[in-house]
Amino acid sequence: MNPKPPTQSEPRKGVLSRAGFTLIEMLTSIAILGVMFAMLYSVFEQVNRAWLLGENRVETFTTTRAALDLMSRELSQAIATNGIVFHGDTNNVFFVAPVSVNSADQADLCQVGYEFDSDVPAGSGKWAFQLTRHFIEPTSANVLAGSWNIRNSTWWNTLPTTLPIGDTPSVMATNCIVNLQFEYLNSAGNLITPPINYVNQLPYAIVIKMYVVDSRTATKLRLAPTTSWPTITNSTLRSFSTVVYLPNALP
Repeated sequence: MNPKPPTQSEPRKGVLSRAGFTLIEMLTSIAILGVMFAMLYSVFEQVNRAWLLGENRVETFTTTRAALDLMSRELSQAIATNGIVFHGDTNNVFFVAPVSVNSADQADLCQVGYEFDSDVPAGSGKWAFQLTRHFIEPTSANVLAGSWNIRNSTWWNTLPTTLPIGDTPSVMATNCIVNLQFEYLNSAGNLITPPINYVNQLPYAIVIKMYVVDSRTATKLRLAPTTSWPTITNSTLRSFSTVVYLPNALP
């Protein structure tokens, strides 16, 4: 006797019942995933921004501290005597100090200068934001002659077009310092209007003000018109200042 065939309402043996997702369930899942990805991206963006800010802060502090430490140490040793000229301007300073460490030199008095150039050559608009240290070691010729003024009392006016004889300039910082200013004080604490050219005399103190950005911001400044610089540096510009007292200044 043949078995009874299955009717329409009876499920076939060996066939599994498979249920799918509805369109509403799919859309809900996609929406939840979108919210989760947005939250994760927001967290990642905040962490990345904090990391960049920290890195930029370390970069600017390291560069600024190294430059200020060297300038402060050498400026504090500046001397004044007959025939030695101290020159101070808004963006540069030139002086004589016993800072030579070369054992081959007959003396340790050196001619030192710090010069800030926002663009090189000056007026070209090719922004370098460069702090240069000029350094001339003592030689037997100028030691014996007692001549410590390079090229004459206005030798610094030839910079940066023409370097003095024996000058070995070195770039202390670039791509970070956007402005550097020197202020000069007398013994009463009053500002001395630069430029100053002192023979046998030094200012009582020098205030160094440095305005610094990170290298990424400096790169943006090079590509943007100067009118937009305040907006670019709004959150990254940092200012540092220190007062250097000159012990060899006259009371």
